[in-house]
Amino acid sequence: MPGEIISLNPRVSPQEYFNANQAKLSVVPDGTGLQILFKVKGEYYILAGVRTGKVITVNGGTIDKPRTQEPFAAQLAEELNEETFGVLSLAYDETRGYELILNDGSRHALSMQDEHAFMVHKPGKYAYVTFTAVCQSLTLAQLNTLAEAMTPTAHFWNEIGNDLFKKSADAPQDTSFAQYWESHRPGRTQLIANLVETHKQLTASGTPLLIDPTDVFQAETLEESLDKLHQIADYAAFDTMFRHTVGAYSERSGYHVFPASELARVAALPIDVADKSVKDAHGQKVTNQGIYNPDPVAVVIPALIKEATPSVVPVSVFPSASTSSDAPTLVTLHGHYNR
Repeated sequence: MPGEIISLNPRVSPQEYFNANQAKLSVVPDGTGLQILFKVKGEYYILAGVRTGKVITVNGGTIDKPRTQEPFAAQLAEELNEETFGVLSLAYDETRGYELILNDGSRHALSMQDEHAFMVHKPGKYAYVTFTAVCQSLTLAQLNTLAEAMTPTAHFWNEIGNDLFKKSADAPQDTSFAQYWESHRPGRTQLIANLVETHKQLTASGTPLLIDPTDVFQAETLEESLDKLHQIADYAAFDTMFRHTVGAYSERSGYHVFPASELARVAALPIDVADKSVKDAHGQKVTNQGIYNPDPVAVVIPALIKEATPSVVPVSVFPSASTSSDAPTLVTLHGHYNR
């Protein structure tokens, strides 16, 4: 997938960026995502998971047309919050800049790399922007704890998402959908039974789901919630369930901590290399299928790592100019949970 590094402040809206770049863009950017590099003792790591066999480094998604007037940052905040189940949140303050807020209330400075945004543009079809940020105040132990906390919930929702994904290719979009959906009831019943058992085990172990089906499906009990899967009446309802209701939380099967250099190495492998094994920070192989949308990983991460590598420079006898900040104004990035 072709792409290029661009300079883009995420406080700009997709429409504003399109208006200023119509000479090279044929569509308003309709997708965006954020990949966060965590710098720990001179090494970079990424919290990421596996989607359809490949490691996906970004928390992102589609920008609906009504929201193209809003800053990219608003969409990034929503996607990060949803896909990490509220464990990670994004905020902006005129004084402190961007911050990564953990669900324990701790706040961590986040340096948004405006000069290393990455645009993938297919004329007349789509334009997707990947933003990259760097956080330097978390330890490797904290990253591992975050991955462990998010994985059970990611796995639970991914089980539902995978089942819907398998049906999305052949589900009829006409009046025969109801018969088609009913024909898959036995398999769906077994899936629901498995999910109920998983839910009970997690609750008993003191690690309940971070996002519970009773909240997502707005039902009193777990069984009533999951029965909503049986009640899908037509293709429109199926599409909403697949892309939005469940899709908001079923992006990956779990979370791992990966060395950024490992992801960049694999992302840069030629397309015809069969074994694209990816190892996590513990040296364990997570997958052999490589990176999902590898270009932003192969291009942006090495560039950032290279820039951060200390080098010997001449010592100047001239003082450097200082900068001053404007009066502080608080701008918190609120996600829109209307999927």
